[in-house]
Amino acid sequence: KDQLFYRGTDDRLYEATKIAGNWNVSLIPFNTIPDLSAELIDGDLIFNPGSFNSILYKGKDHRIQFFNKSGDTWKKGFIDDDLTTTEHLISPDEGSMDVQYTNGNIFYKGLDNTLRRFYYTSSSNKWSSCLIPYDYNGSVIGADRIKGDIKIEQTSGNVFYKGFDDRIQLFRKDSGGHYQHAWLDSNTVDQKISDAPGSIVLYNSGILYKGIDNKIHQVAFENGLATHYLPAYSYGNCNGYAQADYVKGNLAFDSNGNKLYYIGFDGRVQCLQKAGPINWVHSWIDDYWNLSRCAAIGNSNVEDAKKKASLCTQVIDGKIIYANRNFDLSYFKLETCENLNPACERPLNNQSEKLPRNKLTVFPNPFTNWITIKSENIIEPNATITICDICGRTLLSRPVFLQDEIIDLSTLYQGIYLLYLKNGKDISTQKIIK
Repeated sequence: KDQLFYRGTDDRLYEATKIAGNWNVSLIPFNTIPDLSAELIDGDLIFNPGSFNSILYKGKDHRIQFFNKSGDTWKKGFIDDDLTTTEHLISPDEGSMDVQYTNGNIFYKGLDNTLRRFYYTSSSNKWSSCLIPYDYNGSVIGADRIKGDIKIEQTSGNVFYKGFDDRIQLFRKDSGGHYQHAWLDSNTVDQKISDAPGSIVLYNSGILYKGIDNKIHQVAFENGLATHYLPAYSYGNCNGYAQADYVKGNLAFDSNGNKLYYIGFDGRVQCLQKAGPINWVHSWIDDYWNLSRCAAIGNSNVEDAKKKASLCTQVIDGKIIYANRNFDLSYFKLETCENLNPACERPLNNQSEKLPRNKLTVFPNPFTNWITIKSENIIEPNATITICDICGRTLLSRPVFLQDEIIDLSTLYQGIYLLYLKNGKDISTQKIIK
């Protein structure tokens, strides 16, 4: 969890390791002669775990290359070691490769936009390439050819990708190990996928993708059928910047928390958390809504997010890792380090005084328009209820008179809020979701 690898702006491989609380960055040693550029990274950095324990990438020569480590020594090699042929070269487009972890198979997009696979044979200690058998429709840019964003469903081995018709397609693996081709949508314009790299992620019951409308779309697998939804969330209801929550950069999914992360039009990392079959709750990761200190990209140019996919999550501890707008490697990590109590006007992280807690219940949660707050303590004179957004801005503040009180929150947009009940010297806090 404290080690990561990334492609630098010089197209070389770097390792960042956290030791004794400090991050140390080092260049992985390989070709240092500028004339020999074949080994430099052209994209698609992927980890191949298990017995391979290697870092794969697409080289400038369009061959799949790797690094693995034996002791303290890095070994550099080519998956395809037959340098006399161009038959097994990988496409230069972003999102042209993915790995099936269970067997180390590498699925990739060839120069002719077809799906190919490298598989390892231990007896011969050699990687071999094969074309996934399928009769493609016409030319190298036919509708069913691969445009990008190859994704492997790890348990089934099914391969999903973005076709040249901007529709999500797949090769489904049957019980005999053979692949059959299919489309996942009903071929309507409103279901088409974005051109940006990193526009598809898989989760435990379907697919999430960025549409050409720059919104998140969902394909859920139900009873053997693929059903398209628009997650129940209203875009554009943002203070200050009307389209701040539209999707600008690539997608990353945290399977442990059922959270989808993306970079919005305001350049900030945002989150949609699954709260039901088609219900997702939106929030911003950082609290610096009016600053650029945590921004990943600028908010003036939509095109710059299409150059590279630079957002990912770390499975072990949930870090959200990204390149900020200055190309510095940055990350967010959830830590319980703040005592948030703006309603009582005490400073944050004040450990010198412990506040007694009201026994407070809020329901329903998530809610639609109304909530009921129930306090087991007697409500004292001048008690107040305060609703703040995740940036600490007060959206509602009103007196409370009863132990069971109904509050109208129909004017709030969908999202996550903090509710504070100040009752005499006691302050209670609840997170509520609309």
